[in-house]
Amino acid sequence: MSDLDRLFYWRGIAPDFYSFRGELTPVPIENRLKILQAMGVDTSSPESIAREAFDLDIKPWLSWLPPLEVVKASEPTVNINFHPDELSLQFNWCISQDDDTLQKGTFAPSELAEVGNYIHQGVRYSRRSLPVEALPPNYYHIALCRGDKREVTQLAIVPERAYSPDWVDQDDVKLWGFVIQLYTLRSNTNWGIGDFSDLAQLIEKGAQFGVDIIGLNPFHALQTDLKHNFSPYSPSDRRFLNPLYIDVPLSPGYDDEFRDDERIAFLRQEPFVDYEAMRALKYTALYACFEVFAAESTQALAEFVAEAPASLIDFINYEVASNWQPEDVLVQPVRREPFIKALNSESSALPPEMILAGFHAYLQWVATTQLEQCQALAESKQMKVGLVRDLAVGASGGGAEVQTSGHLFCHDASVGAPPDPLALTGQNWGIPPMDPAELRRTAFSHYIDLLRENMAHCGALRIDHAMSLYRLWWCPPGATADKGAYIYYPLDEMIGLLCLESHLKECVVIAEDLGVVPDEFRAAIAQVGFFSNRVFYFEKWSDTEFKHPTEYEPHALAMLDNHDVPTITSWWNGSDLSLRYALDLLEANTDMSDLIAHRMREKQNLVKKLSDDGLLPEHWLGAPLDHKIDQALVNAIVLYASQAKSKFYILQLEDLLLMDDPVNVPGTFLEHRNWSRKLHKSLEDIFSDTGIQSTLRAIAIKRSE
Repeated sequence: MSDLDRLFYWRGIAPDFYSFRGELTPVPIENRLKILQAMGVDTSSPESIAREAFDLDIKPWLSWLPPLEVVKASEPTVNINFHPDELSLQFNWCISQDDDTLQKGTFAPSELAEVGNYIHQGVRYSRRSLPVEALPPNYYHIALCRGDKREVTQLAIVPERAYSPDWVDQDDVKLWGFVIQLYTLRSNTNWGIGDFSDLAQLIEKGAQFGVDIIGLNPFHALQTDLKHNFSPYSPSDRRFLNPLYIDVPLSPGYDDEFRDDERIAFLRQEPFVDYEAMRALKYTALYACFEVFAAESTQALAEFVAEAPASLIDFINYEVASNWQPEDVLVQPVRREPFIKALNSESSALPPEMILAGFHAYLQWVATTQLEQCQALAESKQMKVGLVRDLAVGASGGGAEVQTSGHLFCHDASVGAPPDPLALTGQNWGIPPMDPAELRRTAFSHYIDLLRENMAHCGALRIDHAMSLYRLWWCPPGATADKGAYIYYPLDEMIGLLCLESHLKECVVIAEDLGVVPDEFRAAIAQVGFFSNRVFYFEKWSDTEFKHPTEYEPHALAMLDNHDVPTITSWWNGSDLSLRYALDLLEANTDMSDLIAHRMREKQNLVKKLSDDGLLPEHWLGAPLDHKIDQALVNAIVLYASQAKSKFYILQLEDLLLMDDPVNVPGTFLEHRNWSRKLHKSLEDIFSDTGIQSTLRAIAIKRSE
């Protein structure tokens, strides 16, 4: 194998892929070289390529231990590399946790089983397997010593499967609930955007009908430029929360100053979220809250900062430099220890240079507290899951997460998708990917932080585009997405760590596996107990024949639709096709009449299934399929889908309201107003509607049958 081939291998750059037509498609060498260069790899000469290959292929064998050792709890052995001259020597080892030694011993490598080897310049390095006593899944440290040489690395003992509550194995338990984009909620109290109090109200209302699960959009901190960049799937930082979801009057320090502000009423009645105006209003009010709060005591805030990941300070400094700030406030970055010390001080107010940092820390503290209260409320209502948070596949290149994470992200590349029928040159999502080699080198620390922060205060975590655990399509700089390639990630380690964090947080994992997904990936997530995702539109036996919901995968989250596909009203009426046509999003040479005819055959198949199940409303018997959908038919379809064999079934409130306009139209940015339209009715009106109440009771009965 040449140095370049070894470099491609260790960097995970695939030489080919299967196209949407099922054809094995080679990736030209020039495309793969561009990806290497986007990773920051020097390919200017054979010598530089050889150096890069050495660092990834050979150098790891020169150390006893890797930066992180991931070991299955059922197979407690630690793999260690040795030079041949070391095989007969005596080594000491110990495993510790929080400075407590748990296990220790001595060995000679020659006494251990060999599990691998590597020959470099005539030297045969040997990888030996050290058996250790069984340990509970958790993080530990293992130290290896001989003479004055010592190596220490983190040891992750991971469970065989993700966390699974006892009721998962009970066949008669089938849960249901809602899936919402929080910002779309209307209420009589919010400030123009759905907030955590609205979420609490939804929990209260849903619990009355037996709801056990509420799926959510990502709550990640948004970009600082909110004119167009407010997609929750392209955030500034996935490790921290979006303060715009804070209910201001419930924030420490609030004094009713904004009770009668006319701007609140105006923003509340707007059909779309005005992010810029709403942030200006909320941040002004929250800063006033912070001033009152900080004048009394900031010790509770100090405790929050001290317990938060170290990256919180990087995020705060980014916000201080880039985000909203009041007039005449000193803008200056802070360091962790002096900042915590100042927050803990009882003698005086925060120093002027720390005021703005204190404010942004306050925003994270309040948001975290209000989210925590929502999950606590769900648990108090005996919801078996409660909140399902959502982890986006990446973050904006200009945002805090990417800008403060060193070389982990490749700024010159972006995540996307290979060509498909709807995008013949592929898709470029504009999100910089993480470098798998850097992930390994940094002991997966960023990935672990992402999981921990997003598994907090919820019962389950949905991994958006879970294929990112396995591979991602990288688009090279200055070229269309079809010039890209798949980059493979360390699946075993990433799944193992996800299982471990799931276990430690007692958090169910839902892996969104829609689209073209290799069989080996589906098998891998099934083996570890991740729930898959099933969407009505895609569950078919043939091009136009839908599966019956009782034929869905049991270990799955089932739904009629989600934020990337049309509502059931839009699908039935065909307005999604008209919209895609108007936005020029249809495949070249597509005949609109063919799409409409195909949709009619799908509707015909659905009507037959509704009729067979005794759910088709009487006035739809024999009715023309080009009639507009009505409430009775929507209710029938919602009930039909609620028969899903899947453990979880969730529906969008938009469907109950017969809403037509989508949350998001994939493939658009400025062409369509995505991620901002609200529900047509307030939560108070939705749950006081006797027709909706009747439908929700019927769903509860179906899920209990």
